[in-house]
Amino acid sequence: MAGVVEGLPPIRQIAAGQSHALLSDGERVWTIGKTLDSAGKESGSAPWTRPLEMLSLPAEGIRSIECGAHSSAVISGNR
Repeated sequence: MAGVVEGLPPIRQIAAGQSHALLSDGERVWTIGKTLDSAGKESGSAPWTRPLEMLSLPAEGIRSIECGAHSSAVISGNR
């Protein structure tokens, strides 16, 4: 299945975990799927049609995004 998400800029990076994914345009990070809190309980979700913006670093930039089964990481800096 493929689709176009209206309102998103061109995406430069995608990373996927077991039930979530991260998308980045190089300045911002969005999430799709389930998000968990530090106790491992579901704290929210975002359908692929409405990704949730989680982080914005326009001055530093996003260098890399990574996902594990139940984790996510963002490396910033050195635009």
